[in-house]
Amino acid sequence: MLLALAAFAAWTAQAQSSANDSKNSGTGASRGAAGDTETQRRGEGERRASESEPGTVVTGSKTSDIQRLINSCAAAAEDLARTRILADALERENALLKERLETEKRTSAVLLELNETRKAEAASLRETVAAKNETIIAKDGVIAAQDKLIETLKKKKTSPLKRLGDVLIGVALAAVLR
Repeated sequence: MLLALAAFAAWTAQAQSSANDSKNSGTGASRGAAGDTETQRRGEGERRASESEPGTVVTGSKTSDIQRLINSCAAAAEDLARTRILADALERENALLKERLETEKRTSAVLLELNETRKAEAASLRETVAAKNETIIAKDGVIAAQDKLIETLKKKKTSPLKRLGDVLIGVALAAVLR
């Protein structure tokens, strides 16, 4: 958008006056009272000649006025054409900026959704780690209880007579079941 405005400013700086494009009429801008009277007389005579004789070429101030008018119209038409070109460029740029804005909005929405997903994932991972730690603590408790049981069983040795009695009971049961 800034490029279009800069180009427009540069263009308007060049085409502010249509006088540069107009032809020189041959008369100065300020001649004084004597020059004005002479120009007026000559203009009246030429006007009379053009009014009385159709098809006569008009020269002098009337021609220069018409030429200035034509040049002004041409400059205005050229200015309008260039303005339309710049307006079209600005419209295209605005459309592209709107498209970019919509893309940025969609990107922002996706990034917000991604951020929320990451937060939820991080919370899930924290819960998983906490559950894992609880499981490890529970397993450590079970292992400690088994270690105590093993120690208790090691300390608790049975006597040889009790072992002999257990064997005899096993033999008697085997004999009965047969």
